[in-house]
Amino acid sequence: MTVFPFDLNPKGLPNLNRKTILMGGSMRKQERDNVLRCLNCFGRMEIPLKAKQYMCPNCKMEYYIGWREGQAKILGSTDKEGA
Repeated sequence: MTVFPFDLNPKGLPNLNRKTILMGGSMRKQERDNVLRCLNCFGRMEIPLKAKQYMCPNCKMEYYIGWREGQAKILGSTDKEGA
């Protein structure tokens, strides 16, 4: 019997969720808890732990950051773009 890295549903078929398919299982949840997408340029931003504000390194848009259960969330923009 082959062992799959995911659960089987009652019909014996694998339960694949969208995140498993998109991420390919390459990153663990803890590794991406502080990685967000910029809402302006869609670049990836690795947020320092417990940061309250962060500026996108690509487009210089500034965001307020909140933390919920150890995961970073964008609360809103500061309405300022960096110089």
